[in-house]
Amino acid sequence: MTAIILLGPPGAGKGTQASIIACKLGIPAISTGEIFRANIAEQTELGILAQSYMDRGELVPDSVINPMVHARLKAPDAAEGFLLDGYPRTVEQAHALRDTLADLGTELDVVIELQADEDQVVHRMLKRATEQHRSDDTEPVIRHRLAVYHTQTEPVATYYVDQDLLEAVDANGSVEEVSERIFAILDSLNGAGSGSGADSADGAGADEVTGGQATLDDPRDPWFEAHQNGEGECCGAEEFPEDDPAEASEPASSSSSDQGGAAASANADASVSEGR
Repeated sequence: MTAIILLGPPGAGKGTQASIIACKLGIPAISTGEIFRANIAEQTELGILAQSYMDRGELVPDSVINPMVHARLKAPDAAEGFLLDGYPRTVEQAHALRDTLADLGTELDVVIELQADEDQVVHRMLKRATEQHRSDDTEPVIRHRLAVYHTQTEPVATYYVDQDLLEAVDANGSVEEVSERIFAILDSLNGAGSGSGADSADGAGADEVTGGQATLDDPRDPWFEAHQNGEGECCGAEEFPEDDPAEASEPASSSSSDQGGAAASANADASVSEGR
């Protein structure tokens, strides 16, 4: 079983790399946004509860999120492994994940953290906002999201450093270059027999998934374009856009207006995915 966590700030190409890794390894890439959408669409007890929080403009608490993740990781398609994108976001969630994995009788293999130059990330996200006519994605808003990410994630990164599980990857450069860095780490963990690199024949490489054109400076990478056009199926991996709606989540101490915006984003994304 392969169990991977992928950390990285908004705009660093995390969604693209998650898809490439999932395709290559034949495991589902699971985001918190995907879990929310599925539970709300299926009207599960947890989905209904999550929707009630979002309808009130409140963040969905860990008491709802953690059981959702637990149930998702017990699904048949995750029996041989999974990649978690966007979870855990806090040390408390990391503890809950530890307990979930113990219940499943498995352990994490590696936590990969994509590290990118903040100014380049901001530049890329501003260009994407222009392309998508997202007037609310201004530079102050984007920098605030990045600050929230770092505030939340640095303790999580430290938590996994202490467990000797964290591997930092330079996310500056082309999709192929970043993929090669990631797979060099994965291959070193799995041994030479695991198959190498993002262009291995037994799985999809960066070129196959993204067209091989995107760099950190691109406004939108080809994987994002494909998702927006309803294309982009890849080796049965779950597809999702680069921006997870949960990326906008704020810490519990954030203002109610910020929380409402984050929750509304997740709610709107779920509504779109359900065709409403």
